[in-house]
Amino acid sequence: MLHKLLMLCCCVALLLSSQKAMATKYILVSHDPNDSAPVPGGAGASFETVVPGLYEADLYVRSGLQDSQNENTDDITVYVRGGTYHEEGFNWRATSPTYETKLIAYPGEEVIFDGLNQDGTIQTKLLTVSPVFRQTNVWIEGFIIQNYVNGVGFGDSAQKLSAGKHTSGNTVINNVFRRVGNTFNTINTHMGYHAVGITRSDNNRVEDNIFYKIENDKIMPDG
Repeated sequence: MLHKLLMLCCCVALLLSSQKAMATKYILVSHDPNDSAPVPGGAGASFETVVPGLYEADLYVRSGLQDSQNENTDDITVYVRGGTYHEEGFNWRATSPTYETKLIAYPGEEVIFDGLNQDGTIQTKLLTVSPVFRQTNVWIEGFIIQNYVNGVGFGDSAQKLSAGKHTSGNTVINNVFRRVGNTFNTINTHMGYHAVGITRSDNNRVEDNIFYKIENDKIMPDG
């Protein structure tokens, strides 16, 4: 009887694990709108959509994969195909305290986010995980992030928001941050604060990243 009970428990656990795995929603970022790349390691899985950038991926999740509380209803994995993307700084809002959101370079491909504008200026940031005063569970992995005044941020400064935890449970792993800071801007309009900024945010993991030429050399007009 005990043996049968253990077998039943194992079967239930495997079923729940399988359902959890199948619940993941996959999004592909690619320069090719007809990209038919397979989901890495996702036997039987397929991409929900192909979008041209992270900004559009965030919009897609928030337009159909969130509940009335503006929280993701499944694990989300966004794979980014190789190439250079000129993302303009924005707030990533597709988060959940229960489910994980992963932004990952497609395996074996070099993904560069470059903030350099045609006029020689650079973007203020790549992205900030929007402060929502709860656990956010955003995972960023495998990117080269260059030519931004700031890189990626979690939370915000106490001057802008009331006290308390703004985000938590985030991961930044195996990325390269290079030429980040106002040193690399041709005009004196933005201050650099971080390559990886963590403000009023806890239980985060920042590991195995490379930081190269993270520099400020301009003083803002207000001193």
